[in-house]
Amino acid sequence: MKQHDPRGWLFVAPACLLLGVVGLIPLVTVINYSFFEIFTLQSRFWIGTEWFRDLITAPRFWASFGRSALFSTFVLCIQIPLGIALALCIPRGRIWAGRPWLCCRCRCWYRGI
Repeated sequence: MKQHDPRGWLFVAPACLLLGVVGLIPLVTVINYSFFEIFTLQSRFWIGTEWFRDLITAPRFWASFGRSALFSTFVLCIQIPLGIALALCIPRGRIWAGRPWLCCRCRCWYRGI
């Protein structure tokens, strides 16, 4: 079994630190702010989960959630098969010069367009 060198973590540490500073700290701050009503930085009022209860019971939220889910479903039903079809057009053994109609599998598709 191959021994792993722990010095590799020294290369990963700056990226993890940067991710924590740029991504994780603002995320925790926003989650914390969501439980307060803030007019200014000096006047913060604790409201707890009241806004979340109002949001979940609002019919407009569920209507917009349904529209977003429907849109995402339609987009993914188009993008995933299209991405797979394009990936199948890339030849395996030679350099592809950006012309999908040169691929044997795509000639019939290109002629049909």
